[in-house]
This record gives sequence, structure tokens and C-alpha cells, in this order.
Amino acid sequence: MKETFRIISDGACDISKEEAARWNVTIVPFYVSFQDKIFVKNMKLRRFYQRLTELPKKRVRMVPPRVSDYVKVFLPLAEAGIPILCLCMDGTVSRSLCHAQIARQQILERLPKAVIEVVDSHADPALHMLFVKEASRLQKDGFSFYGTTARLKRIRGRGKAFFISCKSGYRLKRKRHAVKESLDQLMRYLKKETPKRFSISIGYGYNYGEAANLRSMVLKKLRALGYPITEKDVPLYRMGRVESLKTGPAPLGVAILKHA
Repeated sequence: MKETFRIISDGACDISKEEAARWNVTIVPFYVSFQDKIFVKNMKLRRFYQRLTELPKKRVRMVPPRVSDYVKVFLPLAEAGIPILCLCMDGTVSRSLCHAQIARQQILERLPKAVIEVVDSHADPALHMLFVKEASRLQKDGFSFYGTTARLKRIRGRGKAFFISCKSGYRLKRKRHAVKESLDQLMRYLKKETPKRFSISIGYGYNYGEAANLRSMVLKKLRALGYPITEKDVPLYRMGRVESLKTGPAPLGVAILKHA
């Protein structure tokens, strides 16, 4: 069957290669820059977390994909006549969006009939992941390129992430308080927004057990509010490089995206 359109995302969505394949999403990754100015593309997640722990005082930052990275991905699709839907994290905090837009213009100068849409998700990495997942769901449900794009533009920015950094040195009492505060913030958001449809996920860094425990608490809270939600509806995912720079080397928390 001929492909109707291709979903592209920058690496801010923090999903694995397996998830990207399952969602039919092509990822254009960020680069990792340590203080010694060594840029590493696709650095293994376990090693990245280890470096954050070993070098807490050194400057670590994410460098967005280059224009040439986007061109390399866009060009063969455009030549094949496949519409491109490129989703980038909040353009006010990353130049990834700008680079994708420049790449789009370069492709259109060579191939004026190419169909390329670059969409700002208006979201940080945790929410951007849910944004990309929703794009994949819409495509699988048979929505057209333009239908998917229109729906995504309506829901961008409609969400919230409540993350903490559960550092290994945290005392149990302090950690429990931080988790409770994160849950309280989520409940206040739900009561204020009262979304009929939403997607939600639990992100973690090192400790899968903490994430599973947090999911149990979230499910209990959501069911108390009357949402018929199951464990399958609240997936756990290991947070990647971009989000962990904001939350620290051992993040834990909840992200929720309100649908139109």
C-alpha cells in the first residue's frame, strides 16, 4: 500500500527505536554536548545517565539537529512524492523548529511541489512525546495528512508535565513528599481543565519500580474522578536525554495532553 504521509519528529520526543518503528515515526536526533565540546549523536541512554551522574558540575546540553540533518531526511521523501509532517518541540526553547523550517524551504526551492508541514508542538519533551504519539494514532485511524495536521494544531500546548528529580541521595520522606506534590498538581489540573479525552504517561529515569508505583497512584486518583482508565492507558516510558537535562539524572513524573 502506498504511504499516505510520513511523520517526522526531532529527538525531543525521547522515544526508543522500537517505539519509533511501532508508531511509524522517523526521528531526527539531537546531539549531546559535554563541557569538553564533544558532540555525540545517538549516545546510548544508559551511558548518558552515567555521565550526568559522574560529572554533575560539568555543563551538559542538547544541540538540536542541523539543517542538513533535516534535509537528509526530507529529500528522499519529497522526491518520492510523500507528504511530510514534521513535529518539533517548543520553538521558543530550541532551534530545532527553526532548522526544520529552513530545511523545508531548501527542499521547496528544489522541489516546488513537495508537501512539507513543520508544526511546533508548543511542548517540552515529555508532552512532545504524547503529541507525536497522537499523530501516529490519527494516521493509523485513517486520517489524511491535512486532517491530522489540523487536529494536531488544535491540541498543541494543551497539556502539562509534572516532573520531579528523585535523586539517589533523597531521603524517603522527601521523595514521598515530592511525588505527592506532583500528584496534587495533576489533580488540580484535571479538575480545572476537565478534559473529556486525554493521553497520559509516566516517565522515569533509573527506577522502573518507582514509575510502576506512581502509575498505581495515578490510576487510583483518576478512577476516583470518574475516568474509566486502565493500566494500559497509562504507559511507562524511560525518559531520554533531552528531558533528563531539565529534571536531572533520575527523573520521575507524569505528563498529560488534552485532546480536542
